[in-house]
Formats: sequence, structure tokens, C-alpha cells
Amino acid sequence: MLDRMKTILSIALVLTISGCSTAELIYIDDIRPHAGSHDATSSESETYLYDVDAYADTCCTIDEDTGLPKACVNLPVFNHRATVTFVNDTPLPENTTNSNYGTATIQNMDIEYTSNQDGPDLPKLSAAIDTKIPAGTPTPVLTDLFNNQTKKYFRELNEALGDNKVTAAQSYTAKYIFTGTNDLKIKGHVVFNIGDYNSCSSDYPISFSAYGNSLVSGE
Repeated sequence: MLDRMKTILSIALVLTISGCSTAELIYIDDIRPHAGSHDATSSESETYLYDVDAYADTCCTIDEDTGLPKACVNLPVFNHRATVTFVNDTPLPENTTNSNYGTATIQNMDIEYTSNQDGPDLPKLSAAIDTKIPAGTPTPVLTDLFNNQTKKYFRELNEALGDNKVTAAQSYTAKYIFTGTNDLKIKGHVVFNIGDYNSCSSDYPISFSAYGNSLVSGE
């Protein structure tokens, strides 16, 4: 009878820890935006940029005699991504043989964008994901921060502002909300800038501006 009571109390303790751990023991430790189209396998995946380019570039060389564009290349916009690092501090029992003990499952991600300046209001980005967050080890997950569709919204909504449209980079806060099994909800946020950035290289140093087709030096 005593052993049975100990077993019941032990189970109740584990359930209590699991039940109250979602907000405190499973959390976002870091959010780091990636540059442009870089992904987890990119040789430059450790390059982090908090500046999101929403406009494509036409990059040109200039004919010295005529002053007109001589050779041009088009640089499209890319999904701007971020590495979100989760920590699951759910305590593991001694000598457990269950490799999935304490593992949390994330099923959905929402990103809400809030302008910190005069930028247009942007729609929420939602995505279904299936990600396991094991206990005891930090887990980096590659996610969207500002994808091509949201960049399109930004351009269109900014143009719709007419004379009030912004021509300088704008500060935004991206609020991440991850939900999953057992009423899991994890929140985090990151501040970034979005605008028209010159991505031209020294080979094609002159860029056509997205705000009026004037030529801007990339050097």
C-alpha cells in the first residue's frame, strides 16, 4: 500500500512539473535573422542581418562615354529567415530509458508584425510546422522572419499610402507565437529594419532605386 502511494505521488509530481513547465521551462533563448536567401547549409549561415531588403535591384555598369547603363543584372528578393533557438528545461528522471521523455512538439507558428515607426500595417504570417523540442538540449530551428509574400504586402501597402508612403527603412517588431501539443505556447520577439537596400556588388556598382529609378552608386 505504501509503495502504491509513493508511485501515485511520483506520477502526480511529474504531471505537475509538466503541466506548469510550458511557460517557464520551455522558452525561446535566441532569435537571429539570416541574410537574404541563406539557409542552414549555406557557407555564410553564420552571417546575421537585421536589415530586410523588400525590393529587387537592377545593378549596372555605366558607359563612361554616354553615362548610360552598359550591362545590367537583376537581383531578386529572397525569403528572409531566422534561426530560433528553443530551450526545454523539463527535468529528466534518473536512469530513464525513454528517449522522448519531456519532448515538446510545436505544430503551428504565427508571426505578428508591429511597426515601430511609420511603416504600413502588415498581415500576420501563419504556418503549420512539426518540430520536436527535446528536453536538456538547445534546439535551433530555421523559420521564416519575413518571406517574399510579406515583402510583397509591404511594397503594395506602402504604395497604397500615396504621399505618406515611407522611403526610408522602417523598424518593425516581429512577435513569434509557437503553439503545440498539451496547450504548448511559446513566445518571443525580434526587432529588425525593412526597406530598400542596395545589394549591388563592385562588378555592377550602380543600382536603380526602387523609389524613382534614379541611379545610385553601390560603392
